[in-house]
Amino acid sequence: MNNLKFGIIQGRLTESPANCLQWFPQDKWEDEFEKASLLGISFIELIAEINHNPNNPIWTDTGISQIKKLSLDNKLTIHTLCNDYIIENSIHDEKTIKQNLDLLDQCKKLGVKKYIMPFFNKSEINPNNLTDFIEPLTIISNVASKYDIEISLETILTGKELLDLLNMLNLDNIKVVYEYDKGVKASYTCLTSNAMEGYRIMVMGDKGTLTIYQDQAWFYPEGKYNASYGEVDGVSGATVGWTKGKGVRLDLKHLDPTAQALTDFKDSILNNTNPLSGIITGAKAAYAVEMGIKAMDTNKVTYWDNINYKL
Repeated sequence: MNNLKFGIIQGRLTESPANCLQWFPQDKWEDEFEKASLLGISFIELIAEINHNPNNPIWTDTGISQIKKLSLDNKLTIHTLCNDYIIENSIHDEKTIKQNLDLLDQCKKLGVKKYIMPFFNKSEINPNNLTDFIEPLTIISNVASKYDIEISLETILTGKELLDLLNMLNLDNIKVVYEYDKGVKASYTCLTSNAMEGYRIMVMGDKGTLTIYQDQAWFYPEGKYNASYGEVDGVSGATVGWTKGKGVRLDLKHLDPTAQALTDFKDSILNNTNPLSGIITGAKAAYAVEMGIKAMDTNKVTYWDNINYKL
């Protein structure tokens, strides 16, 4: 029970006007943080109202600072925000999409992790209009993904209908985790909505982290780095230069990946040697990719088939 955390939506700890269930507590919003703390509540779910309210603190940097301070002072976390604006403003209108993107910018500043979108009334999703929501949801979800914010949809759809909608969206923001023997795990993320860093491979171990890009590699050691060393924890070829956030750049002489692969292939033929990565590793990689696709399509864990696929 100690791990359970309960939150409450903004306005529920203040007496609201008659016949008004969802309500921003106006000039009493600050009082709710202390009330929530006294009740043992872990967080307050913030709201953006159905009609834009410039006095809502989520819309200004000063207000965001107040929310953060009140949360810290009362030992609360900032976790979720619900955008009620889309209830009375169609998500298909450009101004509504812009409102969502602006609000996500504010969520990023707040540190919000979950963005709730209630698709009712003027933005209602139903089985007959699923395709109409693909474009606006794609635009909004791509920005949310860039900010590492999850989107939660509140709809009248059944589970199957909601799954159909998610399949139609087919967002190319996918994460697959491969788990090997002895606790080794490999996590692969496809995030086309954010070009930062581009293609890279990160290998993390108890000695440090090796980050490999297409044309360079870096090693970030665990513990303190001695700038006088030419090698870092046994990794030969590491230059002495240190870059904050990346570590030590490895002094590797490498061509463009495609050119390097062709050069290695030529050398293997001329020298009658096996390539470092040949048909076996290629087949294993192809099968691993197929496993990942199957896991995403079925939403289930898939396992290596040692009986029908053995190299």
